[in-house]
Amino acid sequence: MLVKLYGMDHVGTRAEHLADLQDLWSFAYSQLISDRWHSEGEKHQAAELEVALDLLETHMQSQYRPTAYAKVINELPKPPSDIRIT
Repeated sequence: MLVKLYGMDHVGTRAEHLADLQDLWSFAYSQLISDRWHSEGEKHQAAELEVALDLLETHMQSQYRPTAYAKVINELPKPPSDIRIT
């Protein structure tokens, strides 16, 4: 997995920032639970990241509103095979 680096001047929407944070924390968590020896500190960090990821994902899901996405999807051009003239 490619790790993205973000600076303090990174511009984007709140959703993009939360998704970036989720990606970053998920990558760190996967490294902390990989199949190699981990110190007690790393095990503690993994446990904390697991809780943080759960809270972050719950927050992101609670703010999700499908209507905005549905409007965009419905406005996309349809493939000719899906257009039926009745």
